[in-house]
Amino acid sequence: MRKLLLNLTACSLALLPALAQADTLRMECAPSKEGREFCRYVKQRFEAQTGHTLTFIDLPRASDEKLSLFQQLFAARDANAIDLFQADTVWIGVLNKHLLDLTPYVSDMRQDFFPAAWQNDMVNGRVKAIPAYMDTGALYYRKDLLEKYGEQPPKTWAELTRIAARIQQAERANGHKGLWGLVFQGKSYEGLTCNALEWVASQGGGTFIDADGNITVNNPRAAQALEMAAGWVGTIAPPGVLGYMEEEGRALFQNGDAVFMRNWLYAYVLTQDKSSAIRGKVGVMPVPGGATASRSAPWAAGSGRSAATPRIRRRRWRC
Repeated sequence: MRKLLLNLTACSLALLPALAQADTLRMECAPSKEGREFCRYVKQRFEAQTGHTLTFIDLPRASDEKLSLFQQLFAARDANAIDLFQADTVWIGVLNKHLLDLTPYVSDMRQDFFPAAWQNDMVNGRVKAIPAYMDTGALYYRKDLLEKYGEQPPKTWAELTRIAARIQQAERANGHKGLWGLVFQGKSYEGLTCNALEWVASQGGGTFIDADGNITVNNPRAAQALEMAAGWVGTIAPPGVLGYMEEEGRALFQNGDAVFMRNWLYAYVLTQDKSSAIRGKVGVMPVPGGATASRSAPWAAGSGRSAATPRIRRRRWRC
């Protein structure tokens, strides 16, 4: 899977117009250890095959902050800002007018991707990005602690609430005073929206907006789901969870200080790192409610029209 992801992102640079003369392209790179390794791999392949130079830039971690920055850069037509970046599933339509039309260059790649992910990156029949990787929300849990207390992985959020409260209370009584039952993305940003969609959908509250554009979230089951989640704060979840994004919650869980964690798939590899306090003790499953409740987020690779366009000719490079 890791090799596939590396190859897909290397191929994503096929989206970028190839320069008529050797030049420098700028690509987003995650600041993590794994992100840097990933970027070195892409840089090595791209520079060896094209003769151009690839440099990397850091961007905000929060999705909504990154989107806001892109909108500012594109509005300012900053040609030196960025050439290739990762776009969240809902950004393609928002950034449409700023993205290169890739249709003539990548249409023959369509069969290589999941249909829904490919369709998500099209606007009015034109390809504006290509899928980079699929992501989905998942529930992580401490296998050792559930086994210790004779509990099974929860099928509902109500079960999770009960199990988390029970184990938290018992472990604190045994001396682990800093243990919490659950961590999730509680900061006011796009991550919390994904969590809330899962809570509501998993308890029969439907969607926030239906296919016809009607607001449907104002219903008893949705209200019950959100009230339950609000009740976690300060009871089974730390008060500080209201400021947590993905990494804040992962740090606490990976340190052994939480029973459950809602996060994305990337977190599993990190929990199994040699430095992890919970290596070999982690289970992962769909969020309560199953696959229909979990939020899928197919990230894509795209390129801005104001980036390299004025000074280039286009070709694809070998993947």
